[in-house]
Amino acid sequence: MSEPLQHYVPKFMLRRFSSGGRELVHAFDKHQDKIFAFSTSKKSKVGVAAERAIYDFNFQGVPLTLEPALSSLETKAAEVTARVIAAQALPPAWREEKAILASFMAVQLVRTKAMMATLDDLSSRMEGFFRAEGAPEEFFQPDPLVGSKENARKAHYAALITNASRDWAPLLLQKVWHLIKTTDDTPFFMGDHPVVRFNDPNAEGRGKLGLASIGVQLYFPLSPTLALSLMCPTYLEMMIDGIERIDRLLVGRLGEPSSLRAQRKEISGIVEALLAGSMTEVRPENVEHFNSLQVLEAERYVFSVKSDFSMVREMIQEDDTVRWGTRFVEGSGHF
Repeated sequence: MSEPLQHYVPKFMLRRFSSGGRELVHAFDKHQDKIFAFSTSKKSKVGVAAERAIYDFNFQGVPLTLEPALSSLETKAAEVTARVIAAQALPPAWREEKAILASFMAVQLVRTKAMMATLDDLSSRMEGFFRAEGAPEEFFQPDPLVGSKENARKAHYAALITNASRDWAPLLLQKVWHLIKTTDDTPFFMGDHPVVRFNDPNAEGRGKLGLASIGVQLYFPLSPTLALSLMCPTYLEMMIDGIERIDRLLVGRLGEPSSLRAQRKEISGIVEALLAGSMTEVRPENVEHFNSLQVLEAERYVFSVKSDFSMVREMIQEDDTVRWGTRFVEGSGHF
């Protein structure tokens, strides 16, 4: 079997958010309102964002683990992201490297404690509903092939993780990938569920955050100052349409020319960066939005290269449910 302590946020990602000779990462524990620091040096046994035997389970009495496969994927993703960080740009022709990152991000979406807690919560609510409806006890018993209820739970998570690359990576590859950069003064956070999603709250439909949903965007921090943004192609189309509308206004001498030209220049710069895979610098308000998503989706820990977590405290004070990660909302209201 694998080592008992297994990380759901890979150690190479935690090290990227460290500083100083002791390679310290600052962390905020949302459950305990506690700020602390821990070392990510190779001599340190990092016990944060980790759990014992989280990827170990039994099938027909045979012990199995996902740890070696996850470690292999992490090694490849660490190499690709290191090259991106060094170049401060996405490679012009990087089909294989992009596929590696898409697989890694797809797996990272489902391997965390946040996802496990979300599925446990949904499973508990579903069981309560079906029990209230009179379902027989055998309905709730796990398949004999996976034994106990706890082992069945872990085997189910293992199946989700195993299938993530096949099921979700192709959807990620359909997004428009580009890099966003901030400054050392206003760094990105990284939560313990680091691949986060966002969509316009006013978007139509219930499944707003599904990877195939129109408008959904994903963000993934590579370092305190660099992150990947995966944008829905519809936003790129909207920006190109916006440039064309501005051009028509300028030709028709409608509107204030200097303001329109300034808008066109800003939008054109973003479009060019998106099409080229180059980097765009974001404003402090964009960093705040990014960090708020990391805080909301983190199940427990928020990491930073700095010890300032005032934003996390403020979000919790405004809404105590922020202490935990987001949960699924079932549309019918039954559970």
